[in-house]
Amino acid sequence: MHEAPAGSESPLPKADTEAVTATESPEAADRAAAVEPAGKAAPAEPPATAATAPHIAPSAPQVAPSAPRVRPGEIMSMPKAATLPAPAVSQAPVALPWKADRLPLIIGAAGHRDLREGDLARLKAAVASVIATLRRQYLGNDKQTPIVLLSALAEGAEQLIAGEALKQGATLIVPLPLPLAEYRRDFTQRPLAPDAIKHFDDLRLKATAIVEIPLAAGSTENGVKAFGPERDRQYREAHRFIAQHCHVLIALFDGNDDDITVGGAAESVRFNRHGIPSGIRGSARSSLDGSEIGPVIQIVTPRKAVKTTASEVKIVPWGSKLKGASARALGKGVTGKGVAADGAKAASGVTDDDARAVRAWDQFRAVAALTTRFNREAKARAQKREPEIAKTIAGLFGNNPEAQVRAQAVATQWCRFYGLADTLAREREKRVRGDWRDMFLLAFAALLCFQVYSHLFPINLLLFDYAAISAVILLIFFRSRLRQHRERFLDYRALADAFRVGAFWRLLGIGTGPAPAPSASPQPISAADAYPVSQPNELAWVKASLRALDLVDRIGPPAPAPRVMLDAYGWAREFWVGGQHEFHRAQAAQYRGIAERRQRWAMLLLVASVALAAGLSATDIFDQMTGRASTVMAWAERGSTFVADHGSFLPAGIISFVAQFAGQTYPVLVFVIGLLPGVAAVIAGYAMQMAFKARSRRGAQMAWLFERGLEALPEPHHVGRKSIVAGVLEPELSAYCEAIFTELGTAAMRESADWVATHRDHVIG
Repeated sequence: MHEAPAGSESPLPKADTEAVTATESPEAADRAAAVEPAGKAAPAEPPATAATAPHIAPSAPQVAPSAPRVRPGEIMSMPKAATLPAPAVSQAPVALPWKADRLPLIIGAAGHRDLREGDLARLKAAVASVIATLRRQYLGNDKQTPIVLLSALAEGAEQLIAGEALKQGATLIVPLPLPLAEYRRDFTQRPLAPDAIKHFDDLRLKATAIVEIPLAAGSTENGVKAFGPERDRQYREAHRFIAQHCHVLIALFDGNDDDITVGGAAESVRFNRHGIPSGIRGSARSSLDGSEIGPVIQIVTPRKAVKTTASEVKIVPWGSKLKGASARALGKGVTGKGVAADGAKAASGVTDDDARAVRAWDQFRAVAALTTRFNREAKARAQKREPEIAKTIAGLFGNNPEAQVRAQAVATQWCRFYGLADTLAREREKRVRGDWRDMFLLAFAALLCFQVYSHLFPINLLLFDYAAISAVILLIFFRSRLRQHRERFLDYRALADAFRVGAFWRLLGIGTGPAPAPSASPQPISAADAYPVSQPNELAWVKASLRALDLVDRIGPPAPAPRVMLDAYGWAREFWVGGQHEFHRAQAAQYRGIAERRQRWAMLLLVASVALAAGLSATDIFDQMTGRASTVMAWAERGSTFVADHGSFLPAGIISFVAQFAGQTYPVLVFVIGLLPGVAAVIAGYAMQMAFKARSRRGAQMAWLFERGLEALPEPHHVGRKSIVAGVLEPELSAYCEAIFTELGTAAMRESADWVATHRDHVIG
């Protein structure tokens, strides 16, 4: 590494690193990214090749101001002319090379600029092998799951990885740290190769789309033009963007962790392995989240520009070849449960870094498996369920055509994925209910057969029926475990709940405006940022899916205006907040009624069994004490005689059955006494497994939350004269309403994630 010029800043605060020296390196200062900013065409570039991209609002905090004052009694009608037309988002979105209802696997690229020419062939072969192995081992060569590569296209490693990924059919998206004209100076004024700008442009033209990274806090447009600290921070911002959106990072890195530079390869690798330090994030919540922490595939890469400890190209063991990866104590794959105790790790020679890497790969395996499963189901269900998906999306906006058209223009992907995830969740929920219903009914039938065989008619056919029914129950059990009906239902429900929030946030323009001041109180600016922290692997997949859609948003058409439009506000208040309030209120009442009825029937059956047993026991004791014949049998004989004497109008078969039954009255009563608790257990068990009480409480809590939201959000005709006339909310009111909508969405996703985390392992068996 070259010595840092004066003014270069440390990438990590003192509290987050040990003896880390920040320098301005050639790789940091000459970071390259490809494609042009929104609205400008690159020279000699076909207009249909590169996509336009909006500026990205960084994850800076937002302020939630106090509620604005509205004059009492001010009620105004909204003339149609006051409603502004939809912003320029109605233009066709970017045509991505994968289907609109497929979730991608996102790979990040990082590495050194100064590669040795003699190593290029081996490095290309290593990168190609890594990508092929990822596709085979973690995606199962699934053709429905697209692979996306995020690369800033700097000279050297990032361009090499991009070239090999494109050869294997990956989609290239370029996070652009600087405006294109300014960024091209890296390849014309400080190149490492004479044809640097040509190679950059060749790859740039093959990119599907770009994302232009906004200026880092404290940087200026003039400041980033100089090759110094402010420009380095822009390279860091690009690496930060890649770390936050990729599922796995491929790094051509020599392994020197002792000399971390701002915007350099070592810092990028550190972001993925240990997380982005709080001093760089500017948010304590995101530091606890650490969602960017993920697996890193390091290809040891010698350098020619600086002294390096690496002497030859080699792939550091990764994935299943990691030290400790096969040890059951270090993790349980998709479930992500538990890690080995310190003593066990020490005994096996596994360090904390090894254990952390194993956990990262376990989570990646879960994310990849759930992504491919969702994409396969999307392919299988999309065409068959298209009318149902369209109906679900329409229902999200209260079957209001105008609201639906606007939402699908502004939040195309969010609406589509919501419709698909919600349809899949409801389908799986029906199967879960069917599984439990069938198992409990069959269990009752098996119990009935065994009780009849034991107490009434010892016929071998009844015993065979009992065995056959038990076998069918086992088949349903193993089928449910194998197909994971309940797990899929909860996963897709959590996904749909998050997509619903994302769709309305996009409609409102939340998170699409300019970044607020760094000193503002922290507020998440996207559904992915707001999703709960420290969740297990399955919910980490939900967060990864939100990141993928956030990436698609950022390469899409221009974002709407930062101020909330009046009609969008009215739709969100009515169809989202009001709709969720009514839905959860009705759900709470429905499940409370079901739970109470099931509990009442179970108690009645138990009481009846106890009463019948007590009565039968009392008559037996009385008969023994008095020396009389069985009172129960005497009553049965009298009843049979009465039917025979007065039932001449009944068929002979019924009279004969009553006579035979009279002789078996006592065994039948014993049979009923034993059967009633079994029926009560079936009813109570089904209610418990379906969690009717818990769902009722959850519905009541969510109904209360959205009711409070309705009270906090003024009705559209109470927003004030200026807002109604202009068709957009006044800045103060807009900020207040955005804060309320943000809190509602965050609370809804948190509650949904907690519910899934609690009940996901509550499966059959």
